[in-house]
Amino acid sequence: MNTAILTPLKCWILLWLSTTIVSLSSASPPELHSKIFKIRSGKSYTEIPFQLIDNLIVVTVKVNDQRELNFLMDTGTASPVILHRRYIKGLNLPLGREINFQGAGRGKAVKATVINQMSLQIAGAYAAQLGAVVLQQNVLSHIKLKGVTIHGVLGASLFRSFAVEIDYPARKLRLYDNYSYDNDKIYDAYPLKIVMSRPILETEVEWDDGIHKLRLMLDTGFNDKLLIYAQASFSSLGPKFETLGYGYSGKIMGTVSSVPSLRFGNQMITEIPTFFPSYQAYKADETTTSYRDGIIGNALLKDYCIVLDYAQRRLLIRKPLRESPMMVVDKGLSKGLSILADEL
Repeated sequence: MNTAILTPLKCWILLWLSTTIVSLSSASPPELHSKIFKIRSGKSYTEIPFQLIDNLIVVTVKVNDQRELNFLMDTGTASPVILHRRYIKGLNLPLGREINFQGAGRGKAVKATVINQMSLQIAGAYAAQLGAVVLQQNVLSHIKLKGVTIHGVLGASLFRSFAVEIDYPARKLRLYDNYSYDNDKIYDAYPLKIVMSRPILETEVEWDDGIHKLRLMLDTGFNDKLLIYAQASFSSLGPKFETLGYGYSGKIMGTVSSVPSLRFGNQMITEIPTFFPSYQAYKADETTTSYRDGIIGNALLKDYCIVLDYAQRRLLIRKPLRESPMMVVDKGLSKGLSILADEL
């Protein structure tokens, strides 16, 4: 087992905004291509610049055609979230019932108020009638990333509407109409499962006791590389627990180690610092571990240009112009994963 050093208190894990609020946008399970957002002016494409701050994607969103706010893009969040009521003061948004939900972390349930209807605009994409929630005071109410205040979180409502290209090197989001996007010549395509509006990639990781087949969510609300739930039956984990980061319900405890290798597309990525959170961090939502074994975050994805295409249930990874020393192309190795690259 290898140990890894991670920056204390740096990890943000936003995806556990429980399924309690999935139904805000629809009374029935959402379609993969539900077109909540539409591109204005009849075009089938729009491009959005973003900042990558502490390995989180930050975009400018106009709320109710009046106020520009900074939102995190988070594939793990179902309905849009405003992190504090003061950010929407004066917008006269119609507020509804109060709800409670348990997010990631060991703290109390989070209190929130439903926003019955609001509009959001992100570059040329617009949603006229959108349900959302606004949080009351909690640990994520005062997020500042290198001096930039974060006001909200946007996720599945956008990713269900388009094929979303995340060009990390160019710091661009490109939204394509799902039915018109077809650029496979420069991308490799891989099957993607969409479960509860979240993208799940089935892949393999190597550990001391062999190869593990895992279902990993591609989570743009996680700012490190890899997180694996303890239920994935990894042996040889150290007993030392420490603070890994924060979720909606407070502090997340767990242990840290290093995974020897992970298959991502046709590449092997080696020596990956990995979080193993305690069961208590997410026990309130047992459905979390019923359909996924962990998450891949932006610190790993940021070396790539990817497309999340929910409608066609596929992940597209741009073919690399050159190989990183930490990434080895798998050209048909006969037995599982092999560590072929130098260590960090």
